[in-house]
Amino acid sequence: MWSFFFYVSIVLLFSFIGRLKIYHPLVITHLIWFVVILLYNILPTQLYPLSSAVYNRLILYLLFFFLGTIFYYLIFGRKRKLSVYKTVAENETSIIFNFVFILTTYLFLRYFMLFANGTTLYKEIVQGRLGIDLKILFYFDKLSLVYFFYLITIKDKITKKEKIFLFLFFITYFLKFSKMDIMQLFTAVLLALWIKKKIKVYHIILTGLLMFTLLAFIHLWRKGNTSSLSKAIGEMLAVYFLSPITAFDMIVNNQVSFNKYQTFVFLEKVFSKIFHIQIFGANTQNFDGWVYVPYPTNVYTCMWRFYADFKEMGLIVFGHIVGFFWTFIYNRRQKTVYNLIYISIFYILVFQFFSDILFGYFSAVFQTVFLCVIIVKLKQSKEIRHEINLLFCNNY
Repeated sequence: MWSFFFYVSIVLLFSFIGRLKIYHPLVITHLIWFVVILLYNILPTQLYPLSSAVYNRLILYLLFFFLGTIFYYLIFGRKRKLSVYKTVAENETSIIFNFVFILTTYLFLRYFMLFANGTTLYKEIVQGRLGIDLKILFYFDKLSLVYFFYLITIKDKITKKEKIFLFLFFITYFLKFSKMDIMQLFTAVLLALWIKKKIKVYHIILTGLLMFTLLAFIHLWRKGNTSSLSKAIGEMLAVYFLSPITAFDMIVNNQVSFNKYQTFVFLEKVFSKIFHIQIFGANTQNFDGWVYVPYPTNVYTCMWRFYADFKEMGLIVFGHIVGFFWTFIYNRRQKTVYNLIYISIFYILVFQFFSDILFGYFSAVFQTVFLCVIIVKLKQSKEIRHEINLLFCNNY
């Protein structure tokens, strides 16, 4: 345990000397794990003690995440300046905006009706009673999410109609009662406002406490639990924030059995749906086995797929790849599209102690990245046309 704290302290000191921002991938990754392990060892929970083996694997993964970051800077160098993307006053009859505005308004009314009837979207999905309209609109929900991120991240002049959309979308996402969706929304909003220097550290802390309380309320609501909110907060902290590393410890100590090639499960899904073939065999779907630590859990941190398939070599190779990937996106934020992508998927970095989102939900991540590119390119092409029209009018 002490070797872990020593290593993380050295890296954070290195980051401070290098003047890295707190939302830099290297800093946020090590800081998150520092907090998780610290809470694990000081809070009075019923979780099993962690073995020395899991600390060693965690250090190994973080070390090669760090080396992946260094490798990026050795190849590309470091770019500090982040340009601000300026937008023109856009016509509110934009096809994309009108579509997401109508979509969000409809979903807001549908989710509110579900809530008024004593149920939630989550319960409707679990019980198999989801309406055909919601099943169809789910395919477009990601577009509304990315457009929301575009407005808070890139747009410098927000119209009244766009403010109404932001408000409706924010409420709509809460009415979904999905913890991961809410966490993605919160982290993106906080990061966007932090980068724009519109909030301070205490705002982030207060918002984090508010979010944690809200998630505890959702935890009670979804389970139909009648226990107190304070008890729910303690239970949720142990189950959702701390138990994944305990579950990963069980994998490290060979107490959990699973199928191979979990790292490439997204490829399996693609080939299965498009070509109806299984390139890695029949049993390569997401591992959903429950373990008891002693709390029931089926999440195993971001490292479990790599270690399950390739042991220590998986942590070395994919730790390096993941570190390089995040540093690549972060250091290209001077380009609008990379800035939007980084903010949109930043929650994956924050909640890596929970589960593997990057590989496990690669399709959703890819959709988010793709829509970020599409929206920015469409807006920039509109900018170019606007500049050409101004030039033409000035000359004639």
